[in-house]
Amino acid sequence: MKRSNDCRPLPEVVDFISQNAVFFTTFGNDYHVSHLELTPEMIDNPGLKEPMSFPGLSFVMVTSGEMEMELNTEVHLIPAGSMLVTDSRTLQKIKSVKAPKTVVYILFLTQEFLKSLNLDINVLRNAHIRTSTEPVILDVKGSADMLTGYMRMLNENATNNNPSSIYTKNISRSLIAALCYQMLQIADNNYVTDVSSRVVSSTAKTSGPRRINYVKAFMELIHEHYARERSLGFYADKLCISPKYLSAIIKECTNRSAVEWIDEYVMIEAKNMLRFSGMNIQQVAYALNFRNQSAFGKYFKHLSGMSPSQFQKS
Repeated sequence: MKRSNDCRPLPEVVDFISQNAVFFTTFGNDYHVSHLELTPEMIDNPGLKEPMSFPGLSFVMVTSGEMEMELNTEVHLIPAGSMLVTDSRTLQKIKSVKAPKTVVYILFLTQEFLKSLNLDINVLRNAHIRTSTEPVILDVKGSADMLTGYMRMLNENATNNNPSSIYTKNISRSLIAALCYQMLQIADNNYVTDVSSRVVSSTAKTSGPRRINYVKAFMELIHEHYARERSLGFYADKLCISPKYLSAIIKECTNRSAVEWIDEYVMIEAKNMLRFSGMNIQQVAYALNFRNQSAFGKYFKHLSGMSPSQFQKS
C-alpha cells in the first residue's frame, strides 16, 4: 500500500498522468486536474500496480468507455457517464480498462484547499452524497458536459492566469465550490431516483397507476420536507387525502409504513449531521425542527438504540 504524505498524488501517478494526459495541470498545492485517454496497454505501468490513497478528495469521471477500479480490495466497474468520488479512506488502483479507449477526467483536491472553500452547511445538510459508504459512484450522464466544462475551466485558469494573483485563486475557489455543489445536487438526485424507482417498482407489482402516483408523490414530498415535517397529517394534506388512506396505501404498496419512511429520511440526515456537520447535538435538534434537545434524543434513541452522543462516539 502506498500513501501520499503531502496531500498530492504520488510521484508515480503524477509521472503516469503527465506523460499520457491530453492535459495535466497543477495549481500549487490546491488541485490537480487532468484529461486522460486510457488504453488497456497503458494500465500495465509499474507505478499503478499497488493500491494508493490520497489524503484529499478525488473525482474520477469516465465520459466514454469503461474501467475497473479496485477500491478497498473490492472491484467496481466505472462505466461511461459515472463519477467516482473518494477520500483518504479509500485505497484505490486501476484494475483494467475495458474499451479500446476510455476517456477519463480526474480532479484531486487537497484538504487544506477544501477547508478554504467555506461550503454552506445549510446546503450540505440536504445532500445525500454522505449517506453512502466510501467510495461513492454517481450517475452523471445528464451532467457530463457541464462537469467536463468545470474541469476544462480549472485547467485554463491554472494555465493561462497568473498563479500568484488573488483573482486566479478566487476563480479556482469559485469553480470548485460550484463543482462541489453540483456534485451534491447530482448525488441528491441519484438518491431520490434510486429510492423512488425501488418503491415504484415494488408498487407496480400489486397496484394500479393511481396508487403508484400517490406513492411516488409521497416519496418526493418526504425528500422535500423531512427536515421540518414528521407528521403524517402534513403529507396527507399535501396529497389531499386522509392520513388513514395514505397510511394504508404506503403500507400495502411498500410493505413499510409511511411513518417508517419519514423516520428513515430523518435518521439518515440526523446521523450525517451528528458525524459530519460540526454542529453540536442541540444545533442538530433545532436544525431538524425538534422542540428541544431532549425530544430529539428520545426520538434518536428509540430508532437507533443509542443516544446521539453515543452515536457520535461510535
